[in-house]
Amino acid sequence: MADAVAACMHAAACLQAAGLPANEATRIRLYFLNITTSLHQLRMIKAYRTPVGLRVFSRVFTIMLPALFGPYYANMAVSTHIAFSLCFSVVICIALLGLFNLRFALEDPFNGLAVDGVDLHNEVTSFEMMMRMVHSAEAGSAHKAAQSEEPASTSEPDVQLHLGAESAPAVAPMEPNGR
Repeated sequence: MADAVAACMHAAACLQAAGLPANEATRIRLYFLNITTSLHQLRMIKAYRTPVGLRVFSRVFTIMLPALFGPYYANMAVSTHIAFSLCFSVVICIALLGLFNLRFALEDPFNGLAVDGVDLHNEVTSFEMMMRMVHSAEAGSAHKAAQSEEPASTSEPDVQLHLGAESAPAVAPMEPNGR
């Protein structure tokens, strides 16, 4: 993905050399800088997880808490009813296990376990498809411009963007809502 962004930035530099106004080239580079910054932030979220000490504490606390509260549940059974005490202890254990599993699911947004997790493969594929569409649109407009110009003006630099199109499937046109 970083190679695709670098190739697009290079293409923007070639377009500026070919006559693209400086403000437009700067805007394109700013967009790609924002993409690169966001990719770096996502990589840091993926790489730096919850500290090991906190994970160990939460696991030990989840396992040991029911045993530590055993005398309290026994006292509750004497003062109320044993069925209420058992139900209360089971509910507390289920709640702790639920919190532990929630912590695990929220720790890595890219693992595919959470409902609101990020499907990284799908996002990368859609980004590459959009880059191919931009490249094909640029190539189409450059081809039309080359046909309308005289053959003597072929001294402009050749702008090419390589995104591994050899192994990529054909790109379907996007719907107006961007999906």
